[in-house]
Amino acid sequence: MNVVDFFQPEQLQTVMVGQENYDWEVFKQNTVYEKEYHATHPTIVIFWDVFAKLSAEEKKKFLLFLTGSDRVPFSGMKSIKMTVAVLPNATDIALPESLTCHFLLLLPIYQGSPVDRIMHTRLLQAINNKSGLGKNNESVQ
Repeated sequence: MNVVDFFQPEQLQTVMVGQENYDWEVFKQNTVYEKEYHATHPTIVIFWDVFAKLSAEEKKKFLLFLTGSDRVPFSGMKSIKMTVAVLPNATDIALPESLTCHFLLLLPIYQGSPVDRIMHTRLLQAINNKSGLGKNNESVQ
């Protein structure tokens, strides 16, 4: 007997392509910080404020930007452990960067005013950049 025969079609789809049960609070709680960043660092506080105001579709695009997939793994959001580190030598025009294999977000420390507007703008620019990941300027589904 084939192992696939043990799954209902919906279960097999979840195992193969992930699910859409997004629990952003669990995602935030599982986040770890490196070097000078910590949960109460001003840049991190602003990041989470900006993230909370993103639309559901923008949050999915962020997940794609961070992990290479906009779907939640079979094991749930608890299995996504984002690490946030400072993007070195970044200016206010720098975009956040990610290393998808490590779920690593390299986040600049923005200095301009208002910082939240700069971060929101740069984050949206980063997640809406369709190049890379074989997307060839296709919209994220």
